[in-house]
Amino acid sequence: MPRVADIKAAVTDRTRAIVINTLNNPTGAVYDVPTLLGIADLAVNRNLWIIFDECYGDFVHGRHTHHPIASILPEVRSRTLIVNGFSKSLALTGWRIGYLAGLKEVINAVNAFQSHTTSNPNVIAQHAVLAHLQRGDGSYESRLRSRLASARQIGLNVLPR
Repeated sequence: MPRVADIKAAVTDRTRAIVINTLNNPTGAVYDVPTLLGIADLAVNRNLWIIFDECYGDFVHGRHTHHPIASILPEVRSRTLIVNGFSKSLALTGWRIGYLAGLKEVINAVNAFQSHTTSNPNVIAQHAVLAHLQRGDGSYESRLRSRLASARQIGLNVLPR
């Protein structure tokens, strides 16, 4: 887990944003509330954006809890971009379908840029996610998390301590 003092020391006059990846890939680190508060406070005081990657937020295990930064410090909401997707939480690996949430003006600017730099998700992926959003009851995600937790426990049991 990063130390807020180290992040603060790395911020320069050229810094525009802090990227937060929690639940972290590949380490699995989950940022605690004091760390998120420190980063949020730094962003507010230094007028920085936060790019908050929540793509693995559904895969927190054990005693850990995922905390969206905008719920920790409401003042940071207007300077936070939330990156999330369905590729991980619905096991749609390779389909690369997700979303960005933030201020309308920023999202419009991102859309204008993105439309000239990348392609769109395939039609099958779009319809699969749409069907899930319309009819999903959370049971698939629950079963997936259970299977992953079981596999994780097996892996932890075979690792030397």
